[in-house]
Amino acid sequence: MYDDDGLGNPIGFAVIGHFLSTITFALAAIPVLVVACLLAEPHMEFGVDYTKLATQFGIGIGIWFGIGLVLILVLMFCFGAMLHAAAFVAGGTEKPFETTNRMLAYSLGSCLQLLAIPFLGPLLMLLFLLVQITCGLSKSHEKPMGQAIGAVLLAIVMPSFFVGLLWMMGQ
Repeated sequence: MYDDDGLGNPIGFAVIGHFLSTITFALAAIPVLVVACLLAEPHMEFGVDYTKLATQFGIGIGIWFGIGLVLILVLMFCFGAMLHAAAFVAGGTEKPFETTNRMLAYSLGSCLQLLAIPFLGPLLMLLFLLVQITCGLSKSHEKPMGQAIGAVLLAIVMPSFFVGLLWMMGQ
């Protein structure tokens, strides 16, 4: 990761990673759908409408891709701001906010591929994303691993604390 790369290449990497993970996720889901249809067809009065099923599957994959693009940007900029502030609190940082955003984009682009693993993919993706963000924060901001772990935990826990506080105040 270059220090002065800008945000175009990292966002492009995250989008391409999301596109490839969507394609591999769809390809991995097709055999599951085929087995489900074969098992369900004898129990359905009029059979399975494969045209409608394929259309709904395609629409679902398109929605998945579109929402994922929005979530990439939200995670990069909103969580990136919280992570950068937490890194500042956990030990200071001289690097700009764009460094944190670039690191998040590259981390997302590489970890999204795990979503293609049936059933365990989302759990593995979250686990590896946390590890990737922690290591990336340590390397990109040139901080010890302990400060990076503290910053990631702080960036996750503090917003949850404030949301819980707001929810309790609303009761």
